[in-house]
Amino acid sequence: MEDQIILDDFRCDCGRLLFKGALLECKLEIKCKKCGAIKTILRSKSVCGRNEYEVDRCDFLLNVDQSGKLLSVNENMANILGYSMDETLGRLLFDFLRPEANLNEMTFLFFAADKRPFRILRNSLKHKKGSAIFFETYFLPRYNGDEFIGYTTANWVIHN
Repeated sequence: MEDQIILDDFRCDCGRLLFKGALLECKLEIKCKKCGAIKTILRSKSVCGRNEYEVDRCDFLLNVDQSGKLLSVNENMANILGYSMDETLGRLLFDFLRPEANLNEMTFLFFAADKRPFRILRNSLKHKKGSAIFFETYFLPRYNGDEFIGYTTANWVIHN
C-alpha cells in the first residue's frame, strides 16, 4: 500500500519503548517509566502523503477506539457537522456516516484488526441537518505502549 504510514518506535536511551505510531504533534515529550528520563521527540516525516503543516491544519481531529467509538473530538467538528461534543462522545463513528460513504464498519474493523493506518479519499459524513459533507480522512493508529488503542483521524473538507 503506497500511502501506508510507517509506524516508528520511539525508545528511551535505556531501551524502553515509549511510543509507537505516527506523530500528529510537532514536538512530544515523554517521561520514561523505567529510568525517569524525559525524551523529546520531534516529527520530521510526512503523514500519508500529507506534509506536517497540512496535518496540523486539518479541519478536525477525532480519536476512536478499536471498535470506532468516539473518545474525543475537537470543537471544529461541531462547527462543521453541527453536532455538540455531548451528541458525539461515546457514539460510534458509523452513526455519522451517510449510506453512500466509502467507509463502513466492516472496512474499519478489517484495518483495526491489523492495526494498520489507512485513508479514505472521499468519505461522506452527515451534517446534523441531514446534508452530506465530504472529507478526505486519514486513520492514524494510536498506541499506549505496545497496546493498540484505536485511531486518530485527521479530516479535511473536500466538498459540502
